[in-house]
Amino acid sequence: MIEWAANHWRSIRSGLKSDRPMDVGKAITKAFLTLVAALALLPQFTSDGGWQLRVWALITSPPNEIGDTFAGIAGVLAFLWIIITVWLQSQELAAQREELAATRSELKLAREAQEQQVAVMKEQAEVFRGEQAQRREHRAKELLERRLEHIEAIMKRGSDLHLIFGLRKNGNSQPERVDLSSGLTSEINTDVFLSRVIERFLQASRHWRGQVANGWEVTNRKFEKSRFDKMAELLARVVEDSANLSEAEQERLQAMQLDQFLVEIKWMYYGEAAQ
Repeated sequence: MIEWAANHWRSIRSGLKSDRPMDVGKAITKAFLTLVAALALLPQFTSDGGWQLRVWALITSPPNEIGDTFAGIAGVLAFLWIIITVWLQSQELAAQREELAATRSELKLAREAQEQQVAVMKEQAEVFRGEQAQRREHRAKELLERRLEHIEAIMKRGSDLHLIFGLRKNGNSQPERVDLSSGLTSEINTDVFLSRVIERFLQASRHWRGQVANGWEVTNRKFEKSRFDKMAELLARVVEDSANLSEAEQERLQAMQLDQFLVEIKWMYYGEAAQ
């Protein structure tokens, strides 16, 4: 009996020290019921001058007193377990809050990882676009070099490239001739050769435009149509594809005045107005 009581007391003390609501509730319930049992076994003085056990007095009491006694015991236990229930719910809410905090942290990490992935994808897209632009510029430059070499070959093919025009005003006529490629050696590179030919052509064009502005009429245009037709076709393609070139190549074309060369060819040989 003593050993049972000692073990019972150790279990109650262990439960009271626990941080688990159920263990604490069980321990308090055991302690309360033990106290109730101990009080029931204590003797009490009766009205007729004798002694009897409290449990016997309870048993022999009227039913309403017995019910009040058990109702009081049950009320205490009910209040105790309401507190335990609230404690359990608070722990569950705390656990849910921790879980939500962990979930938010995971979502934040996932969002950051996704943002990093998006940033990497953007960088890759920029690199890809840059590589595409470089390949496009490289292809455009190769095509430009072939076309410029072709234009140079056309200018050098056969006899020297020259311009022959007639100017007429008030019955007076005036022949004009400009040699475009004479005196240009084959040692100079394509850019220098084309630049010098184009500059000579533009100087002649500006001179004749000035004459036309002063009332002179351009007549007797003489030129190798096939050569100038082919040059005009190649120049039109160069100007059309110039947007695909790098800034350096575009500046190179501007320095060579290829676009203006095309405009003046159309004006001088085909009578098209300059744009």
